[in-house]
Amino acid sequence: MPFVPIEVPPGVVKSESDYAASGRWIDMDHVRFVRGKPQKIGGVQKFIETAFLGTARAAKAWASYTGVQCLVWGTACRLYIFREGSVSTITPYRIGAAGITLGNNPFATTNGSPIVTVTDSSHGIEAAGTTVTFSGASAVGGITINGDYTVTQVVDVNTFTITHGSNASSTATGGGAAVVASYELNCGDVDPTYLLGWGVGQWGVGYWGTDASLASALISEPTNWSMDVYGEDLIVNLSNDGIWHYDTSGGLVRPTVITNAPTQVRYTFVTPERYIFALGCTTLTGGFDSMTVRWPDVEDFTDWTPSDTNTSNQRKLQGGTRLMAGTALAEGISVVWSDSSLFLFQFTGSGFVYDSRQVATNCGLIGPHAWTKTSGTAFWMSANSFWMYSGAAQPIPNVEDIKSFVFGDINSEHLIKSFAFYNSVFNEVWFVYPSRASTEPDLYVMVDLDDFSWSHGTWSRTAAALYTVSEYRPILFGTNGYVYVHDVKDNPDNDLAALPFHIELAPTDIDGGNRSVDIFGFVPDFQTQGGDLDLYIYGKDHPRDDVMMSETLTIAPTDKLVDARVAGRQFGMKLSGDTVGSDFRMGRWGLEISGAGRKR
Repeated sequence: MPFVPIEVPPGVVKSESDYAASGRWIDMDHVRFVRGKPQKIGGVQKFIETAFLGTARAAKAWASYTGVQCLVWGTACRLYIFREGSVSTITPYRIGAAGITLGNNPFATTNGSPIVTVTDSSHGIEAAGTTVTFSGASAVGGITINGDYTVTQVVDVNTFTITHGSNASSTATGGGAAVVASYELNCGDVDPTYLLGWGVGQWGVGYWGTDASLASALISEPTNWSMDVYGEDLIVNLSNDGIWHYDTSGGLVRPTVITNAPTQVRYTFVTPERYIFALGCTTLTGGFDSMTVRWPDVEDFTDWTPSDTNTSNQRKLQGGTRLMAGTALAEGISVVWSDSSLFLFQFTGSGFVYDSRQVATNCGLIGPHAWTKTSGTAFWMSANSFWMYSGAAQPIPNVEDIKSFVFGDINSEHLIKSFAFYNSVFNEVWFVYPSRASTEPDLYVMVDLDDFSWSHGTWSRTAAALYTVSEYRPILFGTNGYVYVHDVKDNPDNDLAALPFHIELAPTDIDGGNRSVDIFGFVPDFQTQGGDLDLYIYGKDHPRDDVMMSETLTIAPTDKLVDARVAGRQFGMKLSGDTVGSDFRMGRWGLEISGAGRKR
């Protein structure tokens, strides 16, 4: 009986009808292509065993000059660090570590309740969830209020409440005259805010006939962080707030504000020449401009006022409504994105320090973390496509295979939360974004940079980081508050649970579609196989026909031939696995067939 080997090009095709995609993969989850062959992606395991509070929106991993590995991530309320085996909160203080001394007896308790009302005139707290540190307090109502507390309610501009770890034994007012309070940065927004309705937003935004949310105007963005390495230290910015410096050699310390820096900044990064770029920031005249870039003197990052004796500067860019992000790309080269354009900054060393120019339009960045880079090349996600830049901006090759699929099922209101990362282990770029049914990123597409084939699937992740030494696997942050390492070697599972996968082949002609054939067997060839796999195989005569015959086969690791009985002019199949240990890498597989005569 003839053996017919089946060769399928790498990559998924989501932009054509199933029959138009004949001979191509049309659907998958948790599968990648390596050297042209499909295989299951690597498993994941918890990187840190304890969960954090909130949703990670940005992360950075690096190593100090002495080899200490650090991982920092930020949520709407907190900044966390993982170093030397432990997690700590290092959220900067809005009012410094020394704090302020409150008025006499600032605490009020209620008998039998853990709720404490705090009085502080013009405290400046904007939202529940903000952390306040008290010290120097004496007992009141049978409890002593010293240490870190989370604000549970902002009552008014002068009072707020916290929850103590135990109930008060009486109703009282007290705490003494020496209570010192240190306030962390205010909690921000987890979600964007939009103004909905007909006529809101710019003309032409969204698609005709879609829901009103696609034509809405963004009022406020979710709180975000930007982080970049400065030598062995870290420069940190909370969106629309100031810039802080984390001294890695200081250990588990909080970042300190950079004096004289712009007080309102959308995004911060460090150029290859060690200039701190503040994008969308408070200008020299004190106002805020979302299209202005500023940088300090290269020798002193507290000197932000241009003069004849320093290299600080300010520049307003033209091409968009707000700057979104930027990154160092190569020696002397940095790029900056607005919501509509890409700008190139080239170091000159002259009085203006950088030459800047707009190098591309209609390709703006959709969110502050929807970009990544490899050596000399940037990749990013716009509102309707995926792009790359390495001397010229262009769509990523083969993007038409997946573009309509991605942007046809995406939550436009939460698209700003999308993020990207580079997986150096497999030379892939991943884009993670929210589906129409989700408010957090839950879907991904990835492109293999060796052959520019695309894959897609599901992952509920909100941020990513990569270490620069020793650990090269991606570190991703779940919606459940856990930090995970991905692509764990020799582990195909999802943190001890099964990691289901599937890959589906489009209905494919046999003998050019001119002959009906009987498929009597599947000949497996797997370089790797873990556990039994399921193969659903079917046959039909015409693209719009119902399935004529189908079978679900079980493929054991020792099987050399799996009997089947399927007939038709076309066949399709879906390979899957959903048990612990399930794994595969496909080799040169094929079918045993027999001709069944010609049909019209």
